[in-house]
Amino acid sequence: MEEKITIKKIIWLEYWRIEEQEALLEDMARQGWQLTGVNYRSFIFEKSSPADTRYRIGYTKKDEKFDERMAEYEQEGWEYIPSKGNLRIFQAMEDKEPDKERKYQAGEWKLLRKDLLIQEVPLLLLTFLSVALLVYRVFQWPAEAFLTDAVLAALLINLLLAGTFLSRLIGAYSYVSSLIKRLESCNSPPHGQDYNKTFSRNRAISIGGALIVFPVLVIVFGNLAVSYITSPPGVPEGAELPVLQLADIIEEDLVPYINEGEEESFYRERWGIIVPEQYSLRESVSDPDHDWEPGNSGTSYLWSYRYTARTERLSGRLAESMVAEYSRHSPLEDYEPMESTDFEDLWVSENHLMSAVIARSGRDVFYVQYSGDEPVNILADSIAEKLQE
Repeated sequence: MEEKITIKKIIWLEYWRIEEQEALLEDMARQGWQLTGVNYRSFIFEKSSPADTRYRIGYTKKDEKFDERMAEYEQEGWEYIPSKGNLRIFQAMEDKEPDKERKYQAGEWKLLRKDLLIQEVPLLLLTFLSVALLVYRVFQWPAEAFLTDAVLAALLINLLLAGTFLSRLIGAYSYVSSLIKRLESCNSPPHGQDYNKTFSRNRAISIGGALIVFPVLVIVFGNLAVSYITSPPGVPEGAELPVLQLADIIEEDLVPYINEGEEESFYRERWGIIVPEQYSLRESVSDPDHDWEPGNSGTSYLWSYRYTARTERLSGRLAESMVAEYSRHSPLEDYEPMESTDFEDLWVSENHLMSAVIARSGRDVFYVQYSGDEPVNILADSIAEKLQE
């Protein structure tokens, strides 16, 4: 008994491109491959003798009129090939004249056009809503968008999806409407519609898009996941770090007590696409015997960050975004611009609880929060010294 040879061919055609799919199936039959079934996104062919088999694709739902419509096809001389979804594929049971009148199919394509709107419009609206929410997030937390690639990556992907869905909906509606018009005017679709151009284009777009988007998703969200899963390392002892440290600003008699208490301390290095170098440091110092300023609880802490953007323009936008975001969302930070010969941009905030500085020099942006005895100008001076090292 001769073994059957079967192959699967991915359908690189939108499901509503009826003419192209019919032409593809007929072309495969002429090459000796007869259609035997349809999976979700592929045709299943079986090796056979080359033949001029005619195919027709209808759009019929399983409702009270389903049996009636299937009987109409059978009476017309068409044999049903098991298919998934509402697209029904038929092949000629006997030799048929090409372009046989099929005006009665116009009703099927009107139903398809209606279902296209029902299926595609909500998806398009949800995508645009997602874009709007991401844009709002970027405006509310602009610094996060610079420092966390996931935000901009999600926005970019959603914009691409929105554009794709919109062009897909317009193309599908136009295509099906044109097909309906020709059927109603008794002009059958042209036999042998060229499918190769659309087939090749969709395949290139799908594969190219996957090769671009997938690595971006892996890099961006993989980096984000690693930063949340892994615990931040401790502060290296005696190391000169690129960020401002407590040892750079406090009195020397307090240096031995840095990170000796129960307060959390860590040093972390991260990277990003827009801001490739990101450093953060958390330190504290406690000494009950120290002569603290009045009102101090006996503990001084430092949050210190340094960001190096790809260009000076980006660093300027980052610094401005940080000032806007932290002033808006932090009740303890109210920044005022200061003149400085050490920095292109300098903003300071000072109250009875903490001092904060955002300073930019070239591609570097420093952000420091400090609670302790030293005045805010000491922070700015220490950052300038750090830049000269």
